[in-house]
Amino acid sequence: MLTDDFSRSALRTRVGLSMALLTGLLSSCAADKPAVDSPVLADPSKADSAGADILPIGAIAYGGDVTGDFTREDQLDGYSFRAEAGSVVTLDNSNRGTARRLDSTLFLYGPKNADGFYGAQSIAFDDDGGWSLHARIRDFTIPTRGEYLAVMGTYAGADRGHYRLGLICESGDCEPPVEPPPTGDAGLVVDTTRVDTREDGGSQTFQVSLSAEPEFGVQVWIESDDLTEAVVFPSRIFFCARGYRESNIGCELIPEGESLPEPHWQRTVEVRVTGVRDEVADGDTPFSLNFRLESADDRYRDLTPAPIEGVNADVTTGPDYSDLDGLSDADLLAALYARTQGQTVYGYHGVNSARTLLFGSVDVRDGLVASLYTGRTIEAPGESILAYMRGFNTEHSWPQAQFDRLDPMVSDLHHIFAVDTRSNSDRSSYNYGFNTSSSNPSSRLGLNVTGTGRKVYQVRPERRGDVARAHFYMVARYALDDSLGVTFDDDGRPADGSIQDDEEAVLRQWNDEDPVDAWEMERNDRVEAFQGNRNPFIDRPDLVARISDF
Repeated sequence: MLTDDFSRSALRTRVGLSMALLTGLLSSCAADKPAVDSPVLADPSKADSAGADILPIGAIAYGGDVTGDFTREDQLDGYSFRAEAGSVVTLDNSNRGTARRLDSTLFLYGPKNADGFYGAQSIAFDDDGGWSLHARIRDFTIPTRGEYLAVMGTYAGADRGHYRLGLICESGDCEPPVEPPPTGDAGLVVDTTRVDTREDGGSQTFQVSLSAEPEFGVQVWIESDDLTEAVVFPSRIFFCARGYRESNIGCELIPEGESLPEPHWQRTVEVRVTGVRDEVADGDTPFSLNFRLESADDRYRDLTPAPIEGVNADVTTGPDYSDLDGLSDADLLAALYARTQGQTVYGYHGVNSARTLLFGSVDVRDGLVASLYTGRTIEAPGESILAYMRGFNTEHSWPQAQFDRLDPMVSDLHHIFAVDTRSNSDRSSYNYGFNTSSSNPSSRLGLNVTGTGRKVYQVRPERRGDVARAHFYMVARYALDDSLGVTFDDDGRPADGSIQDDEEAVLRQWNDEDPVDAWEMERNDRVEAFQGNRNPFIDRPDLVARISDF
């Protein structure tokens, strides 16, 4: 996020410490010195606040040098420069005025992408390749034209002293021509100021675009202020700068030889707002859609677009299940399959995948996301990468390996839940059940209470019914689906989509002992607003008793 005229106090780039050892240029380290952990730069387009600081001090010119002083522990000073692909450069913490006993480190990151991000991991490193214990990256070949960041630090982050860093062009043709920045009045163009939705899934669309070319990529978040009334998709939109295209995680350089019909930032994106059912006669209820922009382009980062006002029209009747009266077993399962198929599929990977919906809307309560298994909470991250950085992952209550990790099962929001990574790892693909590991009723892995010695995962009492009804839904939705063409298996009999008998007995007990609560119903309403189908066992848990074998 650096420019050529920033000051010491104007910007700070957040970084964390990686536990992974550096792979580049470690051969230059002294034999008696342990390897150095690389600072991991945090993407400035993401709301991460963990780790130490890299202070972006300014630009460094070819043939010149910059000086500084290490006055505190873990100090990391950054200097930017532009370089042409294939050029050869040397960065040298020389002995000209440098403290003799200073043991320095030198990292190189880049090139900067359309979001102003230099990349999480360094592409070159040295900690004693120069004079005495000083760092030098010598004769490094620049891989791609762009802006790079040289970061000066000290070994173990503990030294104090003066340094002098020089930049040398070894190839004679290092600096690319300066491209003029984009011009025009920056703005987010939204073609409406009001939307109207209905609680039975009535929706409205509007369009979003940019008014002027951005210097760096622009990320637009659209957030409903009341998820009990309305949800929005997509909630996360990228407008990539010239020369970049959208990828599964944001904007990436367009490979050499490829091109887009028009610059990505010029696109217009259609956004859909859908009303959420609440089964309460609460009248027509207002809500707002708020915009939040993230970009390394100052013109767009500082924008605060006006919200869109909306009203969700009240619908007093709930879902109608009268067509199921008198049905049981195979007939009932067939009727439930007919009701639940045909949902909207969002996929499991990508900017607006089911995981983004999970951490940005479906599992958000009062601004927090809670782990299904432990109850631990984090601030709603908006998307799965930030959730993972905060120790959360996505749990498939019906293990995804049992349907080859394919859509629509892998992204079906009725059986994926937010969980903390430890409990996600513990559960693995084990069946659910009671275990004898301890008398603690919380979620944990242990041996089956039946004495078979088989490991099972026991869910905390207040969420046991949730996973039971998710399992029953999966059987009703997919066991009769001949179009899948994959193994759908939870009982050792391939492709029949059945639940193993001893696990089914436990799930039936959990369905009875943990009845549907307000949150489980609210979550069902939100999933319906996105996918277009409901879990009927949440609406009618009595249906479980009318099916003798799942």
